[in-house]
Amino acid sequence: MKQVKILRILTILLALSLAIVSIAGAFFPETYARDSASLGSRVFTLIYGGTLFYILYSFIIYCFGVNFNQFFLLYCLTLSLSLYSFILLFSDLRGREVEGWFRNAPVRPISVYLIVVALIFYFLWLKSIVPALVHNEVPSDVSDYNLLVNPVHVIDLVFALPGLIIGAVLIRKMKTSSSS
Repeated sequence: MKQVKILRILTILLALSLAIVSIAGAFFPETYARDSASLGSRVFTLIYGGTLFYILYSFIIYCFGVNFNQFFLLYCLTLSLSLYSFILLFSDLRGREVEGWFRNAPVRPISVYLIVVALIFYFLWLKSIVPALVHNEVPSDVSDYNLLVNPVHVIDLVFALPGLIIGAVLIRKMKTSSSS
């Protein structure tokens, strides 16, 4: 019980700390004035994009998979803000030469890693889904939580896992065509 209290306090302090440094980085340009503009911008863009995607992914689950509660509208607002921020970020990236950021990146290991991660999660989800379909049952990871469907299954099977595989193939092809 004491550990839970300490964990709660640490989590609140972490959230406050993250809020302060995020606000400082976003609204006070002098914060990173001495850092290399291209490096800071690239690193920031990648971290920001990954963070937006994580928030987007998480709040799709919150909006569709968590029982209705007093935070429902806040979940929807967070999902909406993260979705449109993500769309605008990628729209902005179209005007930059993003391919040049990764000229010396180890493309083969990265693409293999992305495909392996996708295959592991396909196996993990399908090992509960396929037997349930064959036996005309609901998978336990759906019924145990009183869900209609598992939103993680939907997001992963429809968006995330195919996206990992397509991304792996595209970066592999892009590297191959740029070295030709």
